[in-house]
Amino acid sequence: MLDTKKLKNLIYSQSKDIEENNVLEEARYICKSGALITESLERGSDIMQIPNGDIIVSEMKAVTFYYAWDKVKGKLVRLNNTAKLLRRG
Repeated sequence: MLDTKKLKNLIYSQSKDIEENNVLEEARYICKSGALITESLERGSDIMQIPNGDIIVSEMKAVTFYYAWDKVKGKLVRLNNTAKLLRRG
């Protein structure tokens, strides 16, 4: 377990590394990250940008399943695609 002094030194050294290697000020990083963030927001994703420049993109995807009643089997069956759904109609 870290004592308080070691923990303070660890935090201080990490903050110095971020200051010395600040990618957030690099033009190429700004262009690339801006494009990624804009594209992700347009898709409805959640974005988190960490002080060291890392970007976390979180997405949720909706999946739709179609079920229809099968009289012969006496139960609901999942249809694999809409083509089957249209043929049934």
